Amino acid sequence: MRGDRSPDDLPALRAEVAALRAELTAVHSQQRLECGSPSSSCSAAGAAPEPPAIPVLGVASIFHAGYLMRCIRSIDFAVKVLVVVHNGRDPGVAATVATLKSERPQMRVVHEPENTGCAGGWNRILAADPAAPWWLVVNDDIAFPPGALRNIASRVWAREQAEPDAGHYKFWYQHGASGWSCFALMARAVRRVGTFDENIFPVYFEDEDCAPPCLAAQTLSTAGR
Repeated sequence: MRGDRSPDDLPALRAEVAALRAELTAVHSQQRLECGSPSSSCSAAGAAPEPPAIPVLGVASIFHAGYLMRCIRSIDFAVKVLVVVHNGRDPGVAATVATLKSERPQMRVVHEPENTGCAGGWNRILAADPAAPWWLVVNDDIAFPPGALRNIASRVWAREQAEPDAGHYKFWYQHGASGWSCFALMARAVRRVGTFDENIFPVYFEDEDCAPPCLAAQTLSTAGR
């Protein structure tokens, strides 16, 4: 994702969101044209089935109001539970959360005024639905290209059945990131190794702390794009 702009550059971020929406509309229009063509091989019977909704998609944010707006507005696939964790008291994030809540009334908001850190934010996402089969945990500076979330959902649901020992999947949607900027955490991993250690505060290495226990418990890390 493009991360070279200031998070406060809201006009530029809004323009980028508008461009993403226009791109998505163009893709959907082209798909309808292709499927409506007499020579098209696209059909209801032959088309790939729509994957189930993402059980939980969560984003924790402390001061990236503009990026948070872009991230949530780039969601173009079904999510059963969408949760935003507002860590701290940043007024810009509070205003953005209020705007997003008005656009998506079903979105859950967890406000932690004292800031629980990255690990705490991730744990609040897991707590949004403790019975979920998996959670998609996303950095606030991520933005999804059109169709990316559908692709993620399709891959994770398929791998849940094909790779029963896998604990988490990393998706590279940020240039130069380690893969923990956007990852799916499976319920089997949480059952075996627990949640993230909130003693690691405020940020960094909570992901590396989680990886060795996952491996020790024979839950595999699998990368995806």
